[in-house]
Amino acid sequence: MGFVFAIIASFLHSIVDAIRKKLTQNSNEYLAYWGLTLFSVPVFLISIIFTGWPKLTLTFYLIIPVALLLNIVSFLMLFKALKISPLSLTIPFLAFTPVFLILTSYLMLRELPNFYGIFGIIFITLGAYILNISKIKEGFWGPIKAIGREKGSLYVLIVAFLWSILSNIDKIGLRNSSPTAYLLILEILVRLF
Repeated sequence: MGFVFAIIASFLHSIVDAIRKKLTQNSNEYLAYWGLTLFSVPVFLISIIFTGWPKLTLTFYLIIPVALLLNIVSFLMLFKALKISPLSLTIPFLAFTPVFLILTSYLMLRELPNFYGIFGIIFITLGAYILNISKIKEGFWGPIKAIGREKGSLYVLIVAFLWSILSNIDKIGLRNSSPTAYLLILEILVRLF
């Protein structure tokens, strides 16, 4: 069942990426980011009625500013990348997030993937490499060097790294509150800043 949910989530996420691209073409990327995420706050407010308010720990209060900063910086970079580069040359580089997660999860949470997890990460990363396979005539590293020439791809690669850190911070935040409370507070703070 998890596989089915993963396919559905991937499909819906691709629609969101297309909407983000459209919004950044017709407006300022800062306004597009603020407007697109504004709609999640009412959903979380309604959810908190049913789930109740959790006890928040000191750790929660310490990581919220870091999560806020990383969210704002990474999403603004993503929207900027979508504005200046084609979707096909930007979004696939988010596939590098799991590669970065191997390092950041180990350093921050002392977690490592199992053999199948590492195999999956390598498989995904090869897919991102193949996107620039036409640059292979420049040598084995040609596809990787092509990332540096496409500014949007480079921005998204930075976003992938920031998201690998943010994923661990989110996990810590969720452990020290609840999913609804953590996301509600984060979304409200993002709107304010």
